[in-house]
Amino acid sequence: MVFVPVIPLASIVMRGMMPLSVLNSTRGQLHGTRVSYLTYAKTPNGSSSMGDRLEHHFSVYGRPSACIVIKYHDATVATHCKKYGAVVLLDCIDNHRCISAKAAEAFKTTYDGVIVQTRTHAKMLSDHGTRAIVQPHPHGDHKRKRVAHPLRNRLLSVGLIYGDAKNRPDSKSMAAICNACARMNATFYFINSPNTGMLRPPMKACSKQEPSQYACTHGDGAVLGERCQSEHIGHFRYRGNLSDVTGQHRFYDSPSNEKLKETIDVGLLWPPGHRKDSFDAVNNRPPTRMHWWWAQSIPVMAYPMPAYVEASERINYPASLVNLRTQEDIERALCAMHSRRSRMSLQRAVMRGAFLTTPLHAALELLTTICVVAKAANIELNRGAVTTGEDQLMTRQLIKGGG
Repeated sequence: MVFVPVIPLASIVMRGMMPLSVLNSTRGQLHGTRVSYLTYAKTPNGSSSMGDRLEHHFSVYGRPSACIVIKYHDATVATHCKKYGAVVLLDCIDNHRCISAKAAEAFKTTYDGVIVQTRTHAKMLSDHGTRAIVQPHPHGDHKRKRVAHPLRNRLLSVGLIYGDAKNRPDSKSMAAICNACARMNATFYFINSPNTGMLRPPMKACSKQEPSQYACTHGDGAVLGERCQSEHIGHFRYRGNLSDVTGQHRFYDSPSNEKLKETIDVGLLWPPGHRKDSFDAVNNRPPTRMHWWWAQSIPVMAYPMPAYVEASERINYPASLVNLRTQEDIERALCAMHSRRSRMSLQRAVMRGAFLTTPLHAALELLTTICVVAKAANIELNRGAVTTGEDQLMTRQLIKGGG
């Protein structure tokens, strides 16, 4: 299997370099699949064209059984991979260009399947004849064993994580969030998580937030926990130690993370209010932020974006907590999560969710996806690359070189 980045942006780390590292580290114990990654280096004869680089890569690392095109449509990749009988998939991730009828028509004749983040997006592509598979974006924490951090007796704070200013809520949403938190006497914080650099400590987000003696009229949600059981969890016996060559642990194991866990009781997920993408593109963004909160063992509440609703369904998380649109909805959710007992039960659910959205689980699910698509497309997977060609290991040098 070969990961093929088209444009060197941040997405190639989580959807290319990380699964390469995970799969090659677990190859001997779990699956037997050899995985490689097309770098941006020129060929020995000095060519930088996609076609020439692919052909050189195949000559070194073996013929491909599958090619995963990362984020951006490239017909050249499909042409060269199919020449060797490989299954070819486009992994759209959060590319807004993947959400259109025009794109669906192009994908239908180019790829054997397209990986998307939500069932809503998959249906749109399927309606145009494109084979679509949902494989949600994982978090980046490799830990196999998770320790729940202590919870306070009552809910005092809410946090929202964002990468840059355009991903913050719009002004109308901010007013509703701040007012709801104020009425519950809870402080609302922003947490900045840039693509480069370290996670920032929580920062108060509301300019004026007066304390309130508001009493919950929607009832304590202690009984929510009775429904928070995951039907998917099971005993997974792999005991290997996966190294963090892609540097993702800075978003999970840092002084800022410790400060965050000491400060934030509940994570809030809300649509970005300042992006210029289409409604469908924004609405079908990945559930990465939700999975990030899960990896912190912090319960969440959310606006009903499809990725958040579907992620919650996968762990049987209460639907009422991922259906917030108004100030009243936020207040109702805060009341339901007010007690320590409620949040303890929700914490158990999100920790199971974190286990099911690790880089290892996502990488293994990708192998399953390839097999499913190959069967649906009536393609016999080429096993030659397992026994021929060199092994390619993910190293810091490869990452620093931009792939």
